[in-house]
Amino acid sequence: MKDDTMNMAISYRLSVCVGLACLCLASMAVWAQVNPRIGTVLDSSELATLRMQTPVNIGGQQVRVLSSATPQVQSSGGASNTVTLVVNEDGVIGQSENVVVISRIPVSQVQTLAAKWVAQAVSVQYYDHMDMTLLRFGNFSEAAAARTAIERALPEAGVSLPIQYTPRKAN
Repeated sequence: MKDDTMNMAISYRLSVCVGLACLCLASMAVWAQVNPRIGTVLDSSELATLRMQTPVNIGGQQVRVLSSATPQVQSSGGASNTVTLVVNEDGVIGQSENVVVISRIPVSQVQTLAAKWVAQAVSVQYYDHMDMTLLRFGNFSEAAAARTAIERALPEAGVSLPIQYTPRKAN
């Protein structure tokens, strides 16, 4: 009888532990969906549970925007900028600041030949001494469309829409 009581106690404790482990894993999965972090690799079942927009082709790489995630980040000037979380083809979560970088072409040419996109940008930064222009857009879709159009209009320029896949390290 003592052995039966002991087996029941062990069985009960094991059931409680398994139940708590399942509850913990479920809450972690919900937390990951609510708080996706850059650099996280999602498997196919996790990807299936996320709401994502249609794929966007950025320089030969397909990414999907996470619909529910638009965190704010502080820029060096103190202004708050919207960033966009995306998932690449490998299931890795990345972050875009919705900035199109135009390089290897004088700023004056960008101002003339890409005036339409310069006017649509939320903010513009010119670096004459480096032949570089940064165009910040309100969302990722606008930035991706501008990147594609500018690349066609200025084939001699370097045009990119950077996506960061690893967290920044604190200094």
